[in-house]
Amino acid sequence: MDGSSASVDVAAAVHDDALPDDNEPESGTSGRTRHVDGIITLDQLESAFNNRGDFVLIFLSPVFFTFFFAAFASAALTHVPINDMFPSHRGLAMAILMIGGEVRRLYLSASQVQSFFTFPRMYAQDTKDDTTLKFKSIHTPDDAYVWLATTFLTTIFTAPDSKSLAVVPSTLRSRVATYQKIVGAIELRVFSAPPVACSSSNELTRIYSPCHDFLSAPIEEPWYLPPNSSRDDILDWLSTVQANGSLITPSTSSLHITIPTYNGELDLLCIMSLRINFQAGGFVDTKYKLTSIPLDPYGDEHDGIGTDALVLLFVLVTLVTEFRKFRQVRKQRLRRFWSPWSIVTWLLLVAVATFYVCWGVLCWLVYDSTLQTKIIALDDPTLDVDANASLVETYVADIVSTVTTMGYAMIALRLEAMAACCLLMLRILGSLRFHPLLNVVTATLVKSLQELLPFCFVFAVCLSAFVVSGCLLFGDNVKQFSTASMAYVTVVNMLFGQFDLAQIFDVNYYFAVVWYWSAMVVLFLVLFNLLLAVVLEAFYREHKQAEAQSAPYINAIANLQRVEGPWLWPWAHNDMIALGRAVKRKHLHEATAPAIAKLLNLPLDQAQKVLAKAIAFTKIMDILRQPNNTQGDATGDEPDVDRVNHQLGEMEVRIATMVARLDTQV
Repeated sequence: MDGSSASVDVAAAVHDDALPDDNEPESGTSGRTRHVDGIITLDQLESAFNNRGDFVLIFLSPVFFTFFFAAFASAALTHVPINDMFPSHRGLAMAILMIGGEVRRLYLSASQVQSFFTFPRMYAQDTKDDTTLKFKSIHTPDDAYVWLATTFLTTIFTAPDSKSLAVVPSTLRSRVATYQKIVGAIELRVFSAPPVACSSSNELTRIYSPCHDFLSAPIEEPWYLPPNSSRDDILDWLSTVQANGSLITPSTSSLHITIPTYNGELDLLCIMSLRINFQAGGFVDTKYKLTSIPLDPYGDEHDGIGTDALVLLFVLVTLVTEFRKFRQVRKQRLRRFWSPWSIVTWLLLVAVATFYVCWGVLCWLVYDSTLQTKIIALDDPTLDVDANASLVETYVADIVSTVTTMGYAMIALRLEAMAACCLLMLRILGSLRFHPLLNVVTATLVKSLQELLPFCFVFAVCLSAFVVSGCLLFGDNVKQFSTASMAYVTVVNMLFGQFDLAQIFDVNYYFAVVWYWSAMVVLFLVLFNLLLAVVLEAFYREHKQAEAQSAPYINAIANLQRVEGPWLWPWAHNDMIALGRAVKRKHLHEATAPAIAKLLNLPLDQAQKVLAKAIAFTKIMDILRQPNNTQGDATGDEPDVDRVNHQLGEMEVRIATMVARLDTQV
């Protein structure tokens, strides 16, 4: 290529649309007409020269976005080290969540009953603990206290007393799962609902008092447990707090436990969040979440800097291309700038930018020396906690708050990475829509989504009917149907066989059988097969259209290869560039071989070859632009009037060319 093609730079590799020329109208048949085999007009020749870079862009766009995806995926996996996170999370979860039995079997003395349980028991036996309790086996408020006292705290604080704790080296204290060292302190945050008078007009409220307002802002009370404590001291504190009514009471609405740990082997800061929610009906719901943050984001070898720089390069190229296209559209006033694929591109750029904003915030928090200084100060065995109680409490609160913020930033980082990868996938599929053979998947996806709107409405109505009926039939006994949101997920999972039918059969066998088979027949056997039929029909139409387009495309490629060779780029020759410049400067008055030979001082056979290259190249561009011309068309078929206008335009071109040849001969 010569210098005139420099406008087609690397940025054009992500060109979204093959933009028309300055004088080309947005639609219709006025202006330039369609290409006719063997004949080319001056306007078509000038268009081929001006937009010759589009031939390269159409084929480079999938390659560009594929490399963009590979670079961003590599950067995301570098900044979110899953290979290190999984063993860290697994070890911590097994050490804290999986210890204990499925059923609580505890027998306490009568003197322990009032302080141990949320509600007093009428009897007790003087025996020792038989079995501890797993976190997921907590079903009542009493179970929550049992788990705290016999499983959780005994797992975290392994030294029985102060003497045993003094024997343990300072570097090995406050360890969990061998390699996880607790930093700062363990936070227990108790949320309590304020007591209120029962608002019901029922007379039975006289025998029930008080009620609790679980919907208003709860009363919050945090507790911080120093990791360098003995088990006896912590259990004594727990008994005292419970006896004072400050831990688990009928007013307690939720108990949040935050455990920040540091794994020196993997250089990860891990935050485990445990949630025990006490509902008004007495049901207890347990949830947990684990988040890890790399404390050396780039490492000594700075592995992630190269991928970040590569992603930045791809983003800049995409931005330059989008602004270049926007300027062309505004200058030519041809069509709207915002197409569906342009929206996907800009959403992609926003997702990538947000990803790196979250990464910047995380790096700023990680490299802040204040956090590390406070952690090291609290871990100092010579620190007098009693004499510096206020300072220790401030440090612990700051550490837990900062670590929690880092956890939120890491979650946002992973969500943005997921969104960016999905948008890159769509952009790769969108870049294939110009190719007559590779656009079948993209076209099928777009057409299927357009045709699925009525189906989705019908499916949503039927699904909602079975969800509501399932809630009414089984919601009072089966957790999966206790709320509408959970019931939607349950019914969808049931369609794929991911549901234990014994749960609803135990409620009412006959109702469950009728409801289940009705849902399966309507939602699965009928609607799912209808969905498959819609997708297959769309694929059949698009595949048929692709086959119809592939024949002229292959012929055009063969013609260009015959006159140009396997390179398939005629504009690399000086005579082709000279022809394009002459047409652009209005020096050529007719697109014929004799006129080209006379203007460029070429032999007639060489001029015929140059003209044949231009005709073959223009034919290929016409075929490649066909998907773009019907991008916004829902049916993909042109009206009959437009088809007739195209045919009339072709006839006009033929007549004008014949008249020009006759005038030349005369």
